[in-house]
Amino acid sequence: MFKESALKSCLAALILMNTSPDLRAFNWTYGSYTGNATDGRSITGMSFQPKVVIVKSATANTSNIRTNSMPANNSKDLSSASAFISTGIKSFLSNGFTIGTSATVNTNGTSYNFVAFDAPASQVVEGSYTGDGNLFGKSISTIGFMPKFVILFSGSEIGVMCQDGGWSLDFANGGPQLYFGGFNSSGFSLRGIDYNVSGRTYYFVAFNDVTNSIKNGNYAGSVFSDQNISTSFTPGYILSRAWGSYYAIQKTPTMGSTASTYFNASSNSTTQITAIGSTYFTVKGNSDVSQTGVSHYYIAFGNPSSLLPVELSSFTTSCEKDATLIQWSTITELQNDFFTLERSEDGEVYIPIAYVDGFGDSHEEKYYSYTDKQTNRQKGYYYRLKQTDKDGNSKYYHSIVTTCTEDTNGIQLMQSAGSAEILLHFYSKSEENAEISILDMKGRKVWSNNFQLHGGEEELHLSSASLSSEAYILQINGNKTQLRSKLIYQQY
Repeated sequence: MFKESALKSCLAALILMNTSPDLRAFNWTYGSYTGNATDGRSITGMSFQPKVVIVKSATANTSNIRTNSMPANNSKDLSSASAFISTGIKSFLSNGFTIGTSATVNTNGTSYNFVAFDAPASQVVEGSYTGDGNLFGKSISTIGFMPKFVILFSGSEIGVMCQDGGWSLDFANGGPQLYFGGFNSSGFSLRGIDYNVSGRTYYFVAFNDVTNSIKNGNYAGSVFSDQNISTSFTPGYILSRAWGSYYAIQKTPTMGSTASTYFNASSNSTTQITAIGSTYFTVKGNSDVSQTGVSHYYIAFGNPSSLLPVELSSFTTSCEKDATLIQWSTITELQNDFFTLERSEDGEVYIPIAYVDGFGDSHEEKYYSYTDKQTNRQKGYYYRLKQTDKDGNSKYYHSIVTTCTEDTNGIQLMQSAGSAEILLHFYSKSEENAEISILDMKGRKVWSNNFQLHGGEEELHLSSASLSSEAYILQINGNKTQLRSKLIYQQY
């Protein structure tokens, strides 16, 4: 058990957080193709040039990996200590990769599945080093960040994987080993001469961390029943490895609804990872991915088609002299071209009033604002955002309403993206008790509560748990304070 505590999870994040000026997004994809035995065949259709590709057939062939740092035409079986081959994954293209005639990548009529990764150097680094045979280990300090997950192999040793620099597991069914000495702010270290043989070249892939796209952890297996393992997003690639002498398993949607596959020379299996759901994956009881009394470690990547290209973190308005200030912010942007800010007087018919360039790709908070000077302070206005990516696809976000009347008796309503609360700004005429209620468009009360007003500027937070995405009337009824406003609510 002490080994499990030290390892924590030998399967960890292959996704990354942007920490340098290079703001290109982390890209990854999965796919499939049918072999045709043609040497030099191109597998294309990606929107990026990969740094890492893993291919596995649906039949009893081993896996095949190539990284950008490996010699030309060379690739490797991760599940064995076999030498590199020159007929597997041969090279990387600007939109894919090329393959040779090896049965691991291109037998005529055989189905193959692959995953491909790319990212800036702040997120994923692949490279090599030469072992020096030092009994006290070796430091690899060329990565530039503290990795979350490392794949390590050579042309003479089996591939191993590990998180946090402790115990590692191989891609076959070997037991845990202490090959790593630790991870640090610039890379990782090796404990001894294992994966540090003098004069031998080793290849590694080190991954940083990216939020909202990866779930890694562990679960207790069971021989009696299937289990759904929660991921909080729709997985696109899953890798599971049990603690002990069990084989590593991987799954993508292209393998079929119930199929997954090993990294060694085994055909697809329908009794391991058997399903991918909207927020989970399913493991079969009494299998290599679910054994009673055994801890199972996994990584799950968010399906590229389900990841939000732009994640809005706030969208608010405020009243200024003779104008309305609209502000919004994002925490993630992928291929974001521009925003269109639209305004409406009735919450139904909108017109565009501004176009604001996006940051393209970013994994840190970005801020935007626009001052709308074409407003009448005697009216209330609705605002909404439309986001367009570089491929021309667009998406609307929720609307907000603001009132900036001269007598300061209007209501300003704000709902931040993803929030379960509605924020009210208004001026009350006196210190008094007032009922605040929300009515549907037929006049039926769906929510109400009493609040103590203090006279002057008020700020209240209302729960939106009972609301759905539609229009409402919000009213404030006190002895002297009587206010009413239309509310367009967006449910998340």
